[in-house]
Amino acid sequence: MHMKTALAKLCLVALLPLWAAGPSVAQTPSKVAKKVAVQAPITADLAQQPKTIVVKRFMSTANEAAVGEITRGWFCNQPSPVRFTATLATTISRPWARLFRQKIESIGYPVIGGANRSAFDTDDNRRDAEFELGLTLKNFELQACTKGTNETQGSAWLQVRWEVFSPKAQKVLLDVTTEGSYHNDQVEKIGLPELLDRAFTAAATNLLAQQAYFDLLHGKVDVPEPPKQAAIKIKLVEEPSATVESSFQQLVDSTLTLIDGNRSGSGFFVSSDGYLLTNQHVVGSQKFMKVRLSSGAEFVAELVRSNRTRDVALMKVPAAAALPALHLKLKPPATGEDAFVIGSPLGKTFAGTLTKGVISGFRQLDGVNYVQSDVRILPGSSGGPLFDAKSRVVGMTVAGLGAGTAGINLFIPIEEALKALAIELE
Repeated sequence: MHMKTALAKLCLVALLPLWAAGPSVAQTPSKVAKKVAVQAPITADLAQQPKTIVVKRFMSTANEAAVGEITRGWFCNQPSPVRFTATLATTISRPWARLFRQKIESIGYPVIGGANRSAFDTDDNRRDAEFELGLTLKNFELQACTKGTNETQGSAWLQVRWEVFSPKAQKVLLDVTTEGSYHNDQVEKIGLPELLDRAFTAAATNLLAQQAYFDLLHGKVDVPEPPKQAAIKIKLVEEPSATVESSFQQLVDSTLTLIDGNRSGSGFFVSSDGYLLTNQHVVGSQKFMKVRLSSGAEFVAELVRSNRTRDVALMKVPAAAALPALHLKLKPPATGEDAFVIGSPLGKTFAGTLTKGVISGFRQLDGVNYVQSDVRILPGSSGGPLFDAKSRVVGMTVAGLGAGTAGINLFIPIEEALKALAIELE
């Protein structure tokens, strides 16, 4: 018998498939999750000016495997299996960036944008974090009994991989896996998500007990300079003379849709021999992605190089698949100029969508420069070109506030995109 509707108010349980079981007289969960000792964290040494760190990425190794059991009622009967799905992993991890920030702040580490942030801080003077943290939920176990709304008894265990990435070195400098658990023998006024949150906090505490973490965040580990990339030279195409409206089809032909499973993004050709630009977050960890042209033809593009800090990536398709490149204008546009975007909002169905606005200004957020425009963008537009009225590319779509509905959308200046990828125009 399917019991999902009856547990909808329990948030986490609503995502778990439920099957009825026979009656039970047990008053506590019949199984217990793995128990892990919590080590004492190493307190930050303010005299050594510890570095800042922010949680930047989350992944999981979800494999649909059974990772526990939830029972319900005061007699803890009607067991329901818990499966390690990607949806469940994403749901339970939502508070973890906040929990990690609270934990490091509690032992003395400086926190960007934390509770002690001054009311006079602005986005223009806020410094960027020296390190970025990637979390991978490798495994977990949940054995619990829900006895009413926010009344839970049971145990949880997590295994988390922590990767500390240096934007300066463009590489991971620390890769550690820790475990954490939480057990309550008596009914508590908490829900199932809080049970897992407490196990996560224990895993985070065990990370902060690592001497290697302390040493890296206190500057005791040399952060290498990124290897200097050899310049890739591309020939600048002739400056167009037509407006965006009159050359629309040619511009659409030079833009494309990148597809990877359920994800998609936009890109555009910058050379006649197959080089194309897009965002690094569109490519993610992929070495290859499918490229769909406006004609419907599909090819495979290979990642040539990327820069996570500037969120740009250079890819290449076979020269035979390339279409005419777009003209790149290195001089920034003026505030008030007309601006146009071509991209693939919401995927290939709406590929080749043109939207129009104006250049609203120029911003610096977390030490990174952006062009601001009110031109409409949506998820899937990322990586597409920003044109001026003369069909010249002046930027690349990267982010929109409120999914583009707020009219505050950000674009990477094309000159900075090229510089971050060591691309030189001839």
